[in-house]
Amino acid sequence: MPGMLSNPQATLLTIAVSPDSVTLPALRSRFQITVTGTFSDASERRLTSDPATLYASRNQAVAFASAGGSVVANGVGSAVIVASSRGHFGTSPFAY
Repeated sequence: MPGMLSNPQATLLTIAVSPDSVTLPALRSRFQITVTGTFSDASERRLTSDPATLYASRNQAVAFASAGGSVVANGVGSAVIVASSRGHFGTSPFAY
C-alpha cells in the first residue's frame, strides 16, 4: 500500500522531489512530480500518492500543482513547486 512502511516505527528523514527542474513546451502542458522519502531504517519509499504528501505552487498564475503531484502550466514565467510530507519539504523549479 502506498505510504505504508515495512517498519512502522521508521521515521521520515528527508524527501527528494524530481525532476530537479522542468521547462514545458506549451501552455496547459502537464508533468508529473515524483516524491521519494528516505526513512530512519535506511529504506526509500515513493511518497508521490501518499495522502500525507501535499503540493503547492509558489506562483499559481504560472503553474498549478494538484494532489498526486500533477502540475499544469497556466501561464508564462517561472514558479517553484513545493512538495511536503510529514514536516519535510522539497522543491522543483518550473518554467514555461
